[in-house]
Amino acid sequence: MARREAFLFVCCCFGVAFATSCQKGNQPPGTREVSEVPAGEAVSGGEGVAKDRQGEQEEAEKDARVVTPRPRQVAVGEWHTCALTTLGAVECWGGNGFGQLGDGTVEERLTPTRVPGMEAGVRAIEVGERARGSYTCVLLDTGGVKCWGDNTYGQLGDGTTEHRSSPVRVRGLDEGVARLFVEENFACALMASKGVKCWGRNYAGDSGDGAARSGSSPRDVEGLDRGVRDLVLGADFACALLESGVVKCWGANESGQLGSGERNNTWVKLPVDVVGLDGGVTQLAAGHKHVCALLASKEVKCWGWNSHNQINAGNEEAITSPARIVGLGDDVSRVVAGSAYNCALMSSGKVKCWGRNETGLLGDGTEEERAGPVEVVGLGGRVREVALTSTYYEEHACALLESGKVKCWGQNAAGQLGEGTTENRASPTEVIGLEAGVESISISGRNGCALMQDDRIKCWGNESNGRLGDGLGNGGSRPSKVLGLEGVVVSALVAGGSHNCVLTEKGGVKCWGGNHFGQLGDGTRDARPVPTDVPGLEAGVVQLVVGHGHNCALLASGVVKCWGWNVFGQVGDGTTTNRTKPFTVPGLKRGEVVGLELDAQLTCALLESGGVKCWGDNSYGQLGRGRIEGDRKAGYVKGLTSGVAKVSLGDFHMCALLESGGVKCWGWNNRGQGGIDDASKIELLTPTDVIGLGAGVEDVVASNHFTCALMASGEVKCWGANHEGELGDGTEERRNKPVDVRGLEGGARALFVGASNNCALTKSGGLECWGFGGTGQMGDNNAEGNLVPGDVSGLTAGVRDLVIGDSHMCALLEDRSVRCWGYNGYGSIGDGNTEDVLAPIEPEGLEGEFEQVAIGDAHTCALKASGEVWCWGERRHGQLGDGTTEGGSRAVFIRE
Repeated sequence: MARREAFLFVCCCFGVAFATSCQKGNQPPGTREVSEVPAGEAVSGGEGVAKDRQGEQEEAEKDARVVTPRPRQVAVGEWHTCALTTLGAVECWGGNGFGQLGDGTVEERLTPTRVPGMEAGVRAIEVGERARGSYTCVLLDTGGVKCWGDNTYGQLGDGTTEHRSSPVRVRGLDEGVARLFVEENFACALMASKGVKCWGRNYAGDSGDGAARSGSSPRDVEGLDRGVRDLVLGADFACALLESGVVKCWGANESGQLGSGERNNTWVKLPVDVVGLDGGVTQLAAGHKHVCALLASKEVKCWGWNSHNQINAGNEEAITSPARIVGLGDDVSRVVAGSAYNCALMSSGKVKCWGRNETGLLGDGTEEERAGPVEVVGLGGRVREVALTSTYYEEHACALLESGKVKCWGQNAAGQLGEGTTENRASPTEVIGLEAGVESISISGRNGCALMQDDRIKCWGNESNGRLGDGLGNGGSRPSKVLGLEGVVVSALVAGGSHNCVLTEKGGVKCWGGNHFGQLGDGTRDARPVPTDVPGLEAGVVQLVVGHGHNCALLASGVVKCWGWNVFGQVGDGTTTNRTKPFTVPGLKRGEVVGLELDAQLTCALLESGGVKCWGDNSYGQLGRGRIEGDRKAGYVKGLTSGVAKVSLGDFHMCALLESGGVKCWGWNNRGQGGIDDASKIELLTPTDVIGLGAGVEDVVASNHFTCALMASGEVKCWGANHEGELGDGTEERRNKPVDVRGLEGGARALFVGASNNCALTKSGGLECWGFGGTGQMGDNNAEGNLVPGDVSGLTAGVRDLVIGDSHMCALLEDRSVRCWGYNGYGSIGDGNTEDVLAPIEPEGLEGEFEQVAIGDAHTCALKASGEVWCWGERRHGQLGDGTTEGGSRAVFIRE
């Protein structure tokens, strides 16, 4: 059953069902979305705006609270992330099923949480950066190692296989460790003595000590007690680069990943030489089941798994000895290995990739298999760092440019590319919010984080389990600025169920968010995470109304255009076909319309003559045509060809305020919402006088099953359903005719009606509310309703306007600040949390003077006096305008 979306419409005065021009003023600087937090590996930088917005970024950064001590490293795992501060403290966030966050619990954390006992003295963190591990290890300043989390195979090195939710000492490694390496289920340490010790899963021989058993304590890798320069770990194997330039490997070898010239179905338990390298290796990179080596000659040779030509273009699935990669030239400065693909960073700053390309992993603009390396296109500058994921089927790549921006390409099902959608990209695309200021990056299969040059951290991608660290989990938000409106002066803002639109100073219309019905008007049904022009409405619009799934615009020419959801004929084109572009509504004479109103399933036009024409759903006679059948074209409401001052649309009924001060209602009357005092008449097919309201009414507002009227005297009268006390008469009894709302002694000057609760703005400037309050809608610090009006805490004076949503509301104060309260499951209150808010609070970071607030199903937007738009709350459909859609994410600051 469709409800009236009265709360979806906002003008300069809240609650008015249209958007027109509003005054603008100056806006003080402020930060975007979640702009704080501390701790962590190298991750995103600044606010990350393009050069043409650097001035705005600098101002925003001044207000962004930087937590000290500052981060110096961030490490991203499959389910969790950890950060290291400059003082050597460790903080972790995200999934915690094995205790990998180290806080003594197995509860997920939405924001960085300090690891007890790790407040100082840590040199480096490893979380299984190959994105498959659920444990964490740290290298201490003393040269010792501690680990926590999953310990199924003894990978914590404490001599047991018990999971640990707090740090434990790795046996025998109290000192002497120079570097630490972590894979899914085993770990290794490179000692200061240049020897190697490993522990954890060893059924593949990956601990290298000759044993085929798991080792829960570190053991020396035989033959590697000295002379080791570097290590790389693969899925079930390891390789060591010796100071002599020789490479030795051990562990699983079913794909020839040990490079020994052989392929073994049994595990090689002791290190063996990689053949044919002749001691000239300067760098190693390990993929899932293959290895690549960069030689002093600048050649690259690879060996192992070759399922997608990641080694050569032959038909062999396994290459058991190093093969030269042809087509790279002599310009390679570093090689990076992914699951089934590789990339080489050239000294020229270019990147070349080869191997699997099903989701555009090679970045060459195609998804075609390539026989050899191809250049990554569209990077737009010199690359400083390349990162690849090594988890098969969760593959993408990111490049950090010398300019400080980040670009990613490949698979994007979880939004891991950070460009606001879940569409795969075959060429690099900018991570939104990381257009500048990045120091270093760390990525996993579904997430990425960046350490900014100002030492703060930004993360993007899958937000489940709190992986972004911004305190939001699967929903919720702090206010962030809507992107893509730079240089556009916004004069009015309106919100739909999961989309928003703005009216610009030039009379243009831009929309963003959900687009399932074509409600964005851009000719598609694709969600848009940033504002998009509505073709044909670039100028000349004087009024804009937005409903749950359709919109209408009144042009200066006198033409009315509608688009979007049309299953009831509410677009007025004579069909029930959804319209993805604006359509001129027939049956309306040019210039006769002075105002538009709509709800989810029908639309009405108020005429210059004082008449009313409507079209759309008529299931209960709400079109006032004297019959039940719907009408897909505009037609007069019977008896209302003149004399109407306002029309208010309820769920399946509507009411008209006459110029004489009387009220007429029609449509559904099952709860007495028609106000005729006759319970036997369930449907009113034509406008009928409301009993006792023949004159003296200043405003009328229809809701789902009840109606209220504001009298010129300041009294309020309501009628209809009352099971939640929405009539304000002190009872819960249905009323078929108007009754006085009790307790408004000061008198009301404005009336605001929600789904099952109401508020009045008193003549003294305070707010009083009544009706349902189960999620804090009463604003009185209780989760209970009121049968009579009660004061909203802290808002007994100084209120300018109010917007009531389905279950939360926001007030605009005389000082142009905003206060919100009520249901907060998706963060629609804007405090960065998802717990209901029982009394008005100011959305976090929402500073400056505001002209409007608009509320959708589970999100909120506000228009600044300067013309900027800020949004917060549910983000699944891109309705926040911050470059995010369901499963996708722009880079956001983690929270403390």
